[in-house]
Amino acid sequence: MKLLSQSEFAKRQGWSRQYVGKLVRSGKITLVNGKIDPEQAQAAIKAQSEPSTELRVKPQTDTAFTTAHRFTTGGGFRHCPHHARSLQSQNG
Repeated sequence: MKLLSQSEFAKRQGWSRQYVGKLVRSGKITLVNGKIDPEQAQAAIKAQSEPSTELRVKPQTDTAFTTAHRFTTGGGFRHCPHHARSLQSQNG
C-alpha cells in the first residue's frame, strides 16, 4: 500500500489530524520518509491497544419498543400499570 500523509491517514480513520500527530509523537506510529504506512500503523496501534477496549461499545437499545411503550402508556412509564406497581412498591 502507498504511504499517506498524516492528515490523509487521519481522514481515512475518521480521526483528527492532531490525534494522529499525537500518536506519531508518542511513538505509537512511526513515519517512513515523513509519511505513514497505513498497514504498519494499524498493526502497531492494534498491538499496543488494550484488548478490553474492543468490548467497550455501548449496546444498542430497542428504541422502537421504548418509544411504542411510552406512546401507548400516555407518554411516560408512570402511566403504565406494570411500572406504576413497581413505583408504588418503591414508594411504600
